Amino acid sequence: MSRAEIQSLTVKNYRLTDLIGDFAGEELVLVEGDSLIFRVLGNDCHFFGKNGVQILHGIYRIEKELAKFKQARLNYCIVFFKKWEALYTRYDPLLRESLILFRRILIRHLRKHVSVYSFKNVSDSQWSLFISKHRPYGFVALDTPHSSTENGLKLSEEQVLVFKSFVYSALADGIPVALLGSYKFVDNKILVSIKSAFSQRSPEHVESAYKVLSKALNKFEKVDYEMELPDIDVDSCETNAERVIVLVAGYLLRHSKSKNIMNYARLLVLLTSVLDQLSLKSRFQPSYEAFQHEDVQTFLVEFLKCSSTVLQFIDSKVNGFHDLFDSRVFMRLMADAARGKLELPEINQERALSLWKVIIDFCPEAGELLDFKPFEGISEDLFTPMLPKVTDVDTALCVIYDPVIAQFYESSEWHEIPEKEPRPLETVLDFSRLRINDKAMTNKRYEDLKSMQKKTGDEVKDRRQQSRARKQDQFFISHVQKYASSLTGAKGGQLKRLTIFTNTAKENVAKSKEAELAEKEKEKEKEEPAKKGKKDKKEKGAKKGKNGKAAKPSKADLIRAEIAAKKAEKEDNKNEMIWQETKADLNRVKDLHLRVSRLAQLLSIKSFDPYIENEMRLYKIRILLSLWAAVCVSDEEKEKNINFAVEIFREISLIYPNPITKQIKAALDDTLTAFGLESVIRKVKKLESRPLSFPFVLPELEDEEMDMEIPYTSSTFQLLHFGEYMERSMGSAPDSRVAFDPDKWQRDTLDILDRDESVFVVAPTSAGKTFISFYAMEKVLRDNDEGVVIYVAPTKALVNQLSAEVYARFNKRYPHAGQTVWSVYTRDYRINNPTNCQVLITVPHVLQSMLLQPALANAWCPKIRRIIFDEIHSIGQMEDGLVAEQLLLLSPCPIVALSATVGNPKEFHHWLSALQRARGIPVHLIEHKHRYSDLRKFVYGATRDFDGLQDEKDCGEIQFLHPASAMSFSDGSTTGLTFEPRDCLQLYHAMKLVSKGDFKISKKLDPDNYFSDCQFIKKVDVVAYEKKIKETLHTWASLPNAFAPTSPFQALIRHFCNEPQRLINNQLKLHKDISSIEYIAKSTLPMLKDLHSRDLLPTICFNYDRQECEFIAETVYKTLTEKEREWRENSEEWKEKMREYKKWQASATQRAKQAEKFQKLATEKQKLQALKEAGDVSWIEFFDPNEPSAEFSFAGVKSTYGKEELYRDLESLRNRHAVPEWYIDALYRGIAIHHSGLNRRYRQIVEVLFRCGQLTVVIATRTLSLGINMPCKTVVFLGDSQQLTALNFHQAAGRAGRRGFDLLGRVGFLGVPMHKIYRLLTTKLWDIQGQYPVTTTLTLQLSQLVSGSQASPFARDLVKALVNEPKFMKNGETFSVQFLHHLRFNIEYLRREGLLDEFCKPINLSTLTTHLYYAEPSNYAFINLLRQGIFHDCAKVYESNRLEAMKLTVSILAHLFGRIPLSAEYAAEIKSRNDLAPSEVLLPELPSKALDVLRAHDQRVLDLYKTYIRLYQEHGNVGVNDTELPLSKIAVGGTEELPNSAKFGVISPFHALGGYTDADVKDVPSFLESISDNILLKTSHLPFALSGDKYLNAYLLDFFVHGSVELLVEQNDLKHSEIWFVLNDFSLALATICSCLGNLLNLVTEADLENAMSALEGSDALQASSEKTDNNTTTTWTSTISTNYSTTQSPDEKLDVELFKVYRMFLDVRNEFDTKFKKMWA
Repeated sequence: MSRAEIQSLTVKNYRLTDLIGDFAGEELVLVEGDSLIFRVLGNDCHFFGKNGVQILHGIYRIEKELAKFKQARLNYCIVFFKKWEALYTRYDPLLRESLILFRRILIRHLRKHVSVYSFKNVSDSQWSLFISKHRPYGFVALDTPHSSTENGLKLSEEQVLVFKSFVYSALADGIPVALLGSYKFVDNKILVSIKSAFSQRSPEHVESAYKVLSKALNKFEKVDYEMELPDIDVDSCETNAERVIVLVAGYLLRHSKSKNIMNYARLLVLLTSVLDQLSLKSRFQPSYEAFQHEDVQTFLVEFLKCSSTVLQFIDSKVNGFHDLFDSRVFMRLMADAARGKLELPEINQERALSLWKVIIDFCPEAGELLDFKPFEGISEDLFTPMLPKVTDVDTALCVIYDPVIAQFYESSEWHEIPEKEPRPLETVLDFSRLRINDKAMTNKRYEDLKSMQKKTGDEVKDRRQQSRARKQDQFFISHVQKYASSLTGAKGGQLKRLTIFTNTAKENVAKSKEAELAEKEKEKEKEEPAKKGKKDKKEKGAKKGKNGKAAKPSKADLIRAEIAAKKAEKEDNKNEMIWQETKADLNRVKDLHLRVSRLAQLLSIKSFDPYIENEMRLYKIRILLSLWAAVCVSDEEKEKNINFAVEIFREISLIYPNPITKQIKAALDDTLTAFGLESVIRKVKKLESRPLSFPFVLPELEDEEMDMEIPYTSSTFQLLHFGEYMERSMGSAPDSRVAFDPDKWQRDTLDILDRDESVFVVAPTSAGKTFISFYAMEKVLRDNDEGVVIYVAPTKALVNQLSAEVYARFNKRYPHAGQTVWSVYTRDYRINNPTNCQVLITVPHVLQSMLLQPALANAWCPKIRRIIFDEIHSIGQMEDGLVAEQLLLLSPCPIVALSATVGNPKEFHHWLSALQRARGIPVHLIEHKHRYSDLRKFVYGATRDFDGLQDEKDCGEIQFLHPASAMSFSDGSTTGLTFEPRDCLQLYHAMKLVSKGDFKISKKLDPDNYFSDCQFIKKVDVVAYEKKIKETLHTWASLPNAFAPTSPFQALIRHFCNEPQRLINNQLKLHKDISSIEYIAKSTLPMLKDLHSRDLLPTICFNYDRQECEFIAETVYKTLTEKEREWRENSEEWKEKMREYKKWQASATQRAKQAEKFQKLATEKQKLQALKEAGDVSWIEFFDPNEPSAEFSFAGVKSTYGKEELYRDLESLRNRHAVPEWYIDALYRGIAIHHSGLNRRYRQIVEVLFRCGQLTVVIATRTLSLGINMPCKTVVFLGDSQQLTALNFHQAAGRAGRRGFDLLGRVGFLGVPMHKIYRLLTTKLWDIQGQYPVTTTLTLQLSQLVSGSQASPFARDLVKALVNEPKFMKNGETFSVQFLHHLRFNIEYLRREGLLDEFCKPINLSTLTTHLYYAEPSNYAFINLLRQGIFHDCAKVYESNRLEAMKLTVSILAHLFGRIPLSAEYAAEIKSRNDLAPSEVLLPELPSKALDVLRAHDQRVLDLYKTYIRLYQEHGNVGVNDTELPLSKIAVGGTEELPNSAKFGVISPFHALGGYTDADVKDVPSFLESISDNILLKTSHLPFALSGDKYLNAYLLDFFVHGSVELLVEQNDLKHSEIWFVLNDFSLALATICSCLGNLLNLVTEADLENAMSALEGSDALQASSEKTDNNTTTTWTSTISTNYSTTQSPDEKLDVELFKVYRMFLDVRNEFDTKFKKMWA
């Protein structure tokens, strides 16, 4: 690998990924230490070198970054390479020595607090062993020079080459790298761009990269310091730092070249004695020009070099040097000494004197400690302090009178703050007098814009529009009905619709029926007087009351009982008849397999009396025994056909729980005895005798030497072969509330719901969580007609499914027209009225909009009874996680939170409890850890091509994976591993095989011993056994030599890894790259064929790239069609069939005439005979040569989707041109694609067809992994991806083996590296973390809610709940106090920006701001640009140059919306290009005027939050510790003060140590880095406009210009799969802007817009429209609009016209963009 190739490793776009949530999870990540140092110092190195030597500040900077890692819960370690010290030698002497000393101190310091490892170089064998043992999930390393400021540490080309070589070596070794050049920390998330590893590991490339790296390092000067330590006794020194200082001072006194070494040595001693005594605030000192003096610089270089050398002589584990030297305090002491004003506290003097005595003993000529001589060659003028500037913080706040908000700020500390009126902003355009229309305020927001029907002003047009809307609703509902018909319940049957009555209505109906029945009985008694005999008396006396008296049942009760008894008797007789008829039919069937199949089908679809059912099962056992007897010729044949014995044993296990007779018991005992399983025979007393309707006799064997015994012990047989059929109940018991026997955890959940309390349920997929949602819905529906339950789904696919499922489950009649059971409300469409239904199904953004709408606060919101959050773990993800967290805060009622993938359920439950405590609602945690059906994993490798499904030979090999093999990529932990019964058995025998020495396994774990008391082993028994054997496995892994190559533990792992690795090795012999998409696409069809032959279809194949999904599906489809064509050309069978078909087709006319004549003349007997003869050729009538042949189609043979219906629906879809033609053709062959970029109707029909059995293969992205009801037998992962994380793996794998469908699920891997598979099996789910969701825009929305709803109770309660329990994923009073400050300053910002008035009512452009809430903080940037006339300037250009104006507008908007950063290297490369490419790629900089506007805004934000910090400090800095380092929590400093110390303002004293004050902080991101830790301010909390990304991708501008998707991929380096999403987001932003501007202009109808356009067409019309002011004239559109702004007319009317021009321009931009966009996805 050449140097040039490594240098070309340039990342173009920095696509930021959540390092933990979307990549590593709980896995180990390795951070390269020097990359971290250069990343931090690249931002600012001001505190090292010529401007100071501040070791502690440097430590603080590094700790601050590592504290963020800890806060995000990153599992990481840090590695350093000794030879990489050479990277620091290229700088000037002082900076060089500062960096080298800092690096050495840092390594020692960090070792005590994080895992730090050091190696000589990357070629070190220990480094290779380390990688092999720890198997890091990824590296974190620097990829590009990172210098964001002039003071940043610059990197040379050779230095960058070292880091790039390291990155390249990792990628070649199969390890992805997170690039520090892209690193951001936002909302507790580490956001980085991740470079994927190369598809194939290459040791050769790794070695080549190492050589390039070493060659580059050799060009730097070696760091090789030598010195003889002075013979000084340092035992009397108290600290390690003192020892180093004494040694260095002593050495320099003898060897220094400085003229003033005696003075410097004294200062060193004084400094080290004073540092830990001074308070941190007192250590901030002014600068002195003397620091730049040559003699001082010489001394500092010598001191730093000697200190670094001394550290080499000290054991690497010794630390305590983090505060070794402070140049600013050193210079202050030097200045005081030079001026003769040195003053030190006594305690410091004493300590200094004791240290100086040690030095004098070594160097007597040093003199007295305080006997300073004049500094030779240094003028006293150079010691004049240069005092830094400090911001003058204005602590006055704007007055607020809103009673809802102001009540929380009544304490004395808030009353002491001075008040002021906000200073009017200097804006070009005056929106300050804009009246907010209350109706517009409560209008639908961003999500609703698409679904709004805009009135035209024409009644005829409006009626047509309403008619179209109704038809659209009918269209949607018809699809919901069809979707619902495909859904199945937990037991696999079709859902039954339940008619719901409210509890009151139900009671009234029951009472009326009872009254009617009683009336009929009275009339009957009058007509026919009853005769009472002795028998009647006895019957009446049979039922006694409490007092022993006969209880008198009502006649209605007697009649009901009689009817029920007759019905039951009739049903029993009917079942008996069915069984007898079935038995007679079965006896006529010669094929025993067919008999078994038919009997099994009857038992699955119908319920029978227990006695009849047992007899049917016994009959099935008799048939199976005959099949078993036929194979009992050898043990090999028995093993090969063990499924017969398994099926027999299963039927026995199903019979035993039912009441059995003596005859059936005897038959079962005989069978178990013949099997050699006498230990399973149960002893049952008092059995009823009931003769069988058929003789039961064990079959005779042909060979007397053979027997029917199973070749296993009972426990081995059950664990090995019967695991999937074991009883799965976990404390199951009948419950009248549901139609099945729920487990205990499910009953506990029902109890919680019945108490109207909140519940958080964590249970794996297939465990049975789904019913919880529907029970909650049913409960609300039954309670009354007003209550509302809301189901919040994370994806639209889940919304579609739930709406259909609710439709299929519930029906209810309402007394009022218009009310419905359910409604669907998403951004794209709406079905039924969402505010007039009882079950609302929606997505997070829409629900947030509804909860914050003032118009709903009084009428609709109080009706909400429960909110169901499905897939609640999405709260921790970047996409929509913030909105989901806001919804939890806003929830006004009990909640149901459901998830299968939460890593920290107890912590998350604690947080949920804190949120709901404010409303007095307890939250319960229900945690169930066991899947209903086990998952069996396998890897696949193809060995030959596909030749048709009829081919009996396998196309490849399915190699099953034992979970224990995954321990090869873990530390021996079994936390994430689950063992099915056979896995436990195999693990025990393997451990027994390799056990020796300390690696022991107890005999108690022998299955025959452990399960000796279990006749039929249950799942719960295996769970207990699994726990025991895991404990032993953990003990083995904990032994000292467990990871030695020869240990039994490693032998055990190899035992399970050998076979999968053999398969991979064989694949590598056949194919060059078994991870490439070409290999995967080619191997998918052979794999599907092999799954089909094993009856393991249907399957969902997951690939996380849209384009790859389509490529794989197209390859499968085209191969099928091509192979079918070849087969038809060469198959004689097909040719013969076609000849017959053509012959039959040719004689169709003649045959029709003969049939007509025959029908007229033939007798009935002749007709019957003709019908029988025609049966042999009836296939021709249904034959269609254009249909796929069964040998080349995966279409389900048992599809419940009618053939005609299928043709109609698919051809209708084809005619819509919604998807390519071959997509439709593939559906006919049972193959489909599913991802979010596809047409919605196509996706829905795919889901329906899959459930109906037409489709058996779906290739999908993660869209089908989130709770979609598409049960399948097998899930396969096709290829690796960064998105294939532990979370996505668990979600997707959970689709296999769903409860009620399959007893065992299979999970396969094709093209996924083995190490990745093992990681997925062992990786723990990551913990959910909150994002602190109370943003500035949410505060504005809350203010809008309070004011717009007239301070409704709902709004007041919402605000109160937020303030009373603001825990936000943290705990403690501290956070509550900071929340009050944060809320107050959100309001303060909105007041100062003119978005709220003194009563906290929204004003001016607040509506536009809230509509753009999803783009925060860009919404504030946009309104600032708007009111400062930036877009008005564009509109002026638009008049003369339409295209340029639109391009300029898009360019500005691209700086605000959809930003994709470019790397600095790639940006430089683009700038150097000379070619005229269609895409600019690099977004042009903002116009200077626009940049000034945004900078001015950010300065206002910066000033405001400096006030925030100042007030928080004055209020006691609650929860803030200014004297502890962020990560190590080491307390620094004391209580002593140096007189006349400088002030540094509101920043952290640690940050001030670098020589900074708050006046040096020039932007908001830097300000956030400078404040004290634990103060609640984060990047997303502050509405600053400039992102800090220096270079941005111009993809939006480029697409607007050329409209080419291909160019975006080729030149802008966008992925095909992401383009639709990013363009759609921008399209929605344009739609929002246009809609809001239209509202500002009062353009309500289309007629308004047409009139406005007409008025603008000519200058005459425009002038006339602005001059009509006479009261008698007709009001024009401009005068109408102007009333929204002002009572004055002339200037404001001009403003209105100019604003309309802006609006017109945005409409044009939107139309132009959307035209190109629609072409893309049409």
